[in-house]
Amino acid sequence: MHKYGNTGSAAIPVSLDEANRSDAVADGDLVVLAGFGGGMSISASLMRWWRPSPVHASAMPW
Repeated sequence: MHKYGNTGSAAIPVSLDEANRSDAVADGDLVVLAGFGGGMSISASLMRWWRPSPVHASAMPW
């Protein structure tokens, strides 16, 4: 809250991006994403974190 304020539905991707950029998550780590919203809506997921390999522009199909 002290850095971003109330980001609402963007809180999960903002937090995940910050964790990635600060190397708080490493390849193979389990990451739990949990959120809630109005009307008693809730959600959670568990994923294994992997950073994508760099893609060279020449390999792109377009």
